[in-house]
Amino acid sequence: GGAVRRGGRAAEDDAPADDNLSFPHRQWEWSVVIIALWTDPGSRARATAEAWADDAFESLRGFGLGCYAVDIDRFRRSGDAAEEEVKLAFGEVNAARLRELKRRVDPMNVFAAAVPL
Repeated sequence: GGAVRRGGRAAEDDAPADDNLSFPHRQWEWSVVIIALWTDPGSRARATAEAWADDAFESLRGFGLGCYAVDIDRFRRSGDAAEEEVKLAFGEVNAARLRELKRRVDPMNVFAAAVPL
């Protein structure tokens, strides 16, 4: 399942002049949400649904500006895949800045499940 939402660049309207925002993708026209759903509790149904969602994500990757950080599933993604999605979510420069901030304010990595920074 999923949803398509038209943003019409509305997020750009209220953006502050500062380009150092943690969410840099203010020019989006459309938002696509891809959701893997299954009703059978078996692992085969889950794997099929997740493979479909991964394929849908990959097929749209070249058309997008980025992704929302809350959509990064660090429990399913390998380190490299999660890192790529972090860069998609925050931009490479902002991701590095946020990692440094996280190291300072969360040295015990208490919030590790939130976003893989």
